[in-house]
Amino acid sequence: MLNHLGTQEIITDRLTLRKYVITDADDMFLNWATDKEITRFWGWEPHKDIEETKSLLQGWIDEYSKEDCYHWVIILKETSQAIGYIYINEIDSEEETASIHSLVSRKYWNKGLATEACKAVLAFAFTEIGINKIRTRHHVKNPASGKVLQKSGMRFSGIAYKHFPECESLSGDYCFYEISKNEWLSIRPMLAQDIDIIINNFTEQGWSKPRDVLENYLTTQNDGKLFVFVAEYKGEVAGYATLYPCAENGPFAGKSVPEISDFNVFIKFQRNGIGKAILDAAEKKASELSDTISLGVGLHYGYGQAQRIYAKRGYIPDGSGVWYKNTRLEQYATCKNDDDLVLYMSKKL
Repeated sequence: MLNHLGTQEIITDRLTLRKYVITDADDMFLNWATDKEITRFWGWEPHKDIEETKSLLQGWIDEYSKEDCYHWVIILKETSQAIGYIYINEIDSEEETASIHSLVSRKYWNKGLATEACKAVLAFAFTEIGINKIRTRHHVKNPASGKVLQKSGMRFSGIAYKHFPECESLSGDYCFYEISKNEWLSIRPMLAQDIDIIINNFTEQGWSKPRDVLENYLTTQNDGKLFVFVAEYKGEVAGYATLYPCAENGPFAGKSVPEISDFNVFIKFQRNGIGKAILDAAEKKASELSDTISLGVGLHYGYGQAQRIYAKRGYIPDGSGVWYKNTRLEQYATCKNDDDLVLYMSKKL
């Protein structure tokens, strides 16, 4: 069953994807609505005046009243200008499929912006809405769109003629692409070959991960005493987390409460819904063992993003205060704000 949320704001490194407002008409008119090289692939003539743009835009804005409307304007953070749009349509709730389409002003081609927007919306569709397969197409005379789709991870599935009776100018040969949720992102147990990959990913970030820690995870997992959730994103190891069936440290030790530990999404893979997918899998497994799940999160700014993620997912501090090196700190105690300074949190499942 799909989880319809409507058009939600999505933030990427360079872009903000949000709902249209009528004042976006000026940028739309300036950046693409008057460009015949753009509009010819969308079945409408270049706009002759701003009022025509406002009229079209108001119709799109009115569609936001529907919970299954997913239509974003693409805002370039650097200039705060609207540079295009992206939307999901042709949603089939029974088959859990949909289509994705996008447009970016010619002024902003060849900068990776269309790919950045497409990846963000694919992640939203798979991880938030629950769509299982997404399809799209582009006219054979518009090969640049194909490059965007390929860079976004979509798979070419063939060329076929498509007829548009309501707009004959659009009829012609089209290249078709698709991607399934499993192709995009899958969560699986740890494999021996993951160890070198994980170490290399940490090294690329300038971090160190002891091999013996990862080898111990693998051994303990294979002994049935630990669950390791590895995220494979388009064929690459993108992150992981561990789940202890019973917390071994902190305030939940010995209380038969599962504990998430060592949760990581490598920087180059962030903002693709990977962290959410890992935590979803860990929480699902924990729910089979207990009605509560726990975790500890560091307190320095390096853990800021994790702190926000946990709070948004409903984790709350357990009330035992701050712990350092597995010991609860007494009131007014001094400590070092390093990775061993931890706040424990829990969530009812």
